[in-house]
Order: sequence, then structure tokens, then C-alpha cells
Amino acid sequence: MAHQPFRLGYFTRFGPTAWSAADDRTYGGDWWTGEHHIQLAQRLEASRGFDFMFFDDTSTVSNAMGGSMDAELKFAVGSPRHEAIPLLPLLAKATRHMGMVCTASTTFYPPFILSRLLNSVDNLSGGRAGWNVVTTSEESAAQNHNYATLPSHGERYEMADEFLDVAKALWSAWQPDALVRDVERNVYVDPAKVSEIKHKGKYFQVRGPLNQVPSPQGKPVLMQAGASPRGRDFAAKHADAVFAPPIGGLDGMKAIRDDIKERAAKFGRNPDEVKVFFAAMVKVLPSADTPIPPLTDAQVEYALLMTAQSFDLDLSQFDLDKPFPLEVESRGSQSMIETLRQAAREGRTLREAIGGFWSGIDELGLIGTPAQIADKMMKAIDYIGGDGFLIIGCDVANGAWNDGVIDGLVPVLQRAGVLRTSYLPGLTLRQTLQQTDWATR
Repeated sequence: MAHQPFRLGYFTRFGPTAWSAADDRTYGGDWWTGEHHIQLAQRLEASRGFDFMFFDDTSTVSNAMGGSMDAELKFAVGSPRHEAIPLLPLLAKATRHMGMVCTASTTFYPPFILSRLLNSVDNLSGGRAGWNVVTTSEESAAQNHNYATLPSHGERYEMADEFLDVAKALWSAWQPDALVRDVERNVYVDPAKVSEIKHKGKYFQVRGPLNQVPSPQGKPVLMQAGASPRGRDFAAKHADAVFAPPIGGLDGMKAIRDDIKERAAKFGRNPDEVKVFFAAMVKVLPSADTPIPPLTDAQVEYALLMTAQSFDLDLSQFDLDKPFPLEVESRGSQSMIETLRQAAREGRTLREAIGGFWSGIDELGLIGTPAQIADKMMKAIDYIGGDGFLIIGCDVANGAWNDGVIDGLVPVLQRAGVLRTSYLPGLTLRQTLQQTDWATR
């Protein structure tokens, strides 16, 4: 029986890779020059299996663990981290087809400035830019941006909704044919085809328009990762693609995807236009009988720090060998904290839950040979209904890990007929995501 085709994205950051991996400690060592990510982008595109490269980001040196920055810096958990927006045009000039997605916060950026930046990047990339829309959940980040404290979860989404309304208005304030360059009439831009937006809202006042020509896509591809009910509504209203956690096994993942599609329809959108990508922690082994080494104490500590940063919650206050307390609330990522609650409901300890998630042994269990992992991915998509996976390639992605994914897993999926094998020239990222015949190309 033929399996349902699906898509892949590659999740990374403009920061250190698996810098302490015992088998390759120099891989990506000069990441801040951009050269490492340029070479990685070229390699991903050469495999012909990836739709886009996705850059996570943060704007703080977190002190979530015990009120100290020490562990964050010691382990390079969220810092150092450089801004990915300037990197995207470099990657685009070094590639021809694959999309490039950056992360930026609606809580901290003024909408005019960010809309202008992203429109510029989309032009420079030939229409292959994307924006991962985040509202930011770290209190320490708020303190870097003129806030005494972070707005509530609900208010951050209110701000984000209005922000997106402003950004979309700015991107559409120039009609596609406004740029005429008519020498005979001495008209470069037709004034009748450029409008002020005159936005006056609860959070933003923006006259507009942008002083830029429209980009090839009209607006960058919009991605969003919120899994809370409010986040799902936001994604269903605005996003071209959603990044979702693998919570609750296949049934939970199917429920998330179905829910987002239903919400999109309620907003008057075609549900098929909203692609759902599930986070995939992959661990490729050389053979089926290769033993899986247990996590070291240092690896558990690192995983704890990564999780604490996502939650903006000091996890050192909890017993690692007991389940995570279900009653604990966080202003941080609601989808991430739900993974710990789900593990607790299943009787797993905090150590097991965190260690499993960050080592790649998560709900999907994508660990094994390329053929074994591919089989699990194909069966998962058949059950869920689509649309793809975002391969998590940050803290584990040294040279050997990338070899296993790019040279091992991707060809197996391509031979099975479920993953693209080529690109159509000249497509924007939005067109690439909306292709219907891509699996056989």
C-alpha cells in the first residue's frame, strides 16, 4: 500500500551546534561567520528533500534556573545566539529553491520596522522568506525591551493579532503593479496604487505605507508554533504553516492537526492551505542492534536547562525522580509544559520525560536505522493525515548526526515515494508549500 507523501523542514538556530559531541567537536565551530549555515543550507538543498530551513531564536541570556545566567552560558543553551534575519539573504544567495524562516517577536518589535525588514528579506531571497511569529514567553527577554514584566499570555496574543493586521495591511498597501517605471510619462511609482493604512488600534498606531516595492510573495510565509487554544486560533487565522509538538502520541497529534484545520475553516480559510509540521527528534543508528547509551548526568542537566528556558520556569525546584506536578503553571510555552504534564499522567518522572524528549526518544520514538525511522514516520503521517515533520537539528546536529539524516534517512523516504526528489525552479516558499505534485518531482 502506498504511503501518503509528506514534507520536511530543518529546525536550527544561528548559534552553536552540538559543540561538545565527543565524535566531532569542531563541527560548526565558527558558526558566527555564517559559513557553517551556508554550507548546511547547500547540503540540505542538494538532498532535494527539504522545503525550508527554520531558525529558532531568543533575545535573552536566560536566568530561569535558580535566578542565575551561569548554566545558560556554561552549556550554551540559549546563548550565544545571533540574529538570523541578516543571515537569511546570505543563505538565499547560496541556494536556489529552499525557503528560509526566521523568528521574530510581535511583543517587542514595532510592526512597521519588522514588516519593512521582512519585506526586504523576501525581496532579497526571491520570495523564499518566512517568519516564525512568536509572542515571547521569557520574563528576562521582556526586561531587555523596556518592559518591567511580560504581558499575560492572553494579552500577548491580542497584541500579536493586531500586529499581524498591521503587517498585512502594510504589505498590501502597494498594489502588485504599482511599480511602473514609465520613462515616457516620467512616473516611477503610480501614486494611485499606493495607499496609507491609517491604523489606530489598542496597541499600535501606524500611518503606512511601507516605502518599499512589494516582495515576490506579497508577504513572507507566516509560521506559528502556539499549541494552546489561543495559539491555535491565532495560527488558524494567520499562519501558512504550524509547528506542533508530538503530544499524546498519534491520537494527540491527529487531534491537534484536525483542530487547527477546523479552526482555519471557521476563519473562512481553505484548511489545506494551513500545513502542520510536527517536531521530530531523530536519532539515526548504524544498525538495528546498536545499543542506546543512557543519558549522562551532564546530558540530563543540559536537557533540564533547555526545558527550563522554554518554560521560563525554574525546574531545579522539582524532584527529578518524581512526575512533574500537574498543578504547576507557567507563563512560558504552553505546548512544552503540556509535554511534561502528559508524561506525568503516564507515570513518567521528570528525569525520564525531559531526558526522553531531548535525546530523541520522544512520543514518536524516531530512533533506529534510517529504514526503521522512515517506517515510523510514514505510518505516523498515514494515521495523522499530514502534513510533515520539522527535523530538530540544533543541539544534536554534529557532522555525524547530519550525515545520518541527510544521507541516510532522506534517501530512504525518497525511494519510498513520500518525499520530494526535486524542486520546480522559480517558486516562492508559499508556492512550494502549496504544491500538490511535489512528491513525485
